[in-house]
Amino acid sequence: MSKKVIELLKLYRCYKYAAENAGNYGSKSGGQRIQYYVNRDDGVTLDEWDYLRYSRIVQMINGAVMDVLNDNQRKVIQRRYLDRNTKTMTEIADELHVVQPTVSRWHKEAIKRLTIALAPLQYEEINDFSDQLNKMETA
Repeated sequence: MSKKVIELLKLYRCYKYAAENAGNYGSKSGGQRIQYYVNRDDGVTLDEWDYLRYSRIVQMINGAVMDVLNDNQRKVIQRRYLDRNTKTMTEIADELHVVQPTVSRWHKEAIKRLTIALAPLQYEEINDFSDQLNKMETA
């Protein structure tokens, strides 16, 4: 599960962007949003389904990082995964004026805590719908 947590953290900005721009849901700007017109068997449109899934992931990560981690762990996770320009462990150590093994320890502790906090997402299904989009483009 810790590998999945790291993958979720690495893709956080993608999920956040998708949640803010999926269909008629979530866009703060009210501008042009991505529209998907694939219907699921349960009547939920793909844009609504994506918005709900991606929003859940973003909310869970935000909540876990803010509520579960101590300040040092949060700084490492923020700089390593969530910032626009992510940093290496050595760069984080330099920035925080600590040695790199300390940053590695904080990272390991943070991932352990996030693995527990984000356990409800372990069964979250994120599908790659690029094949659906390709079919729509060629039609």
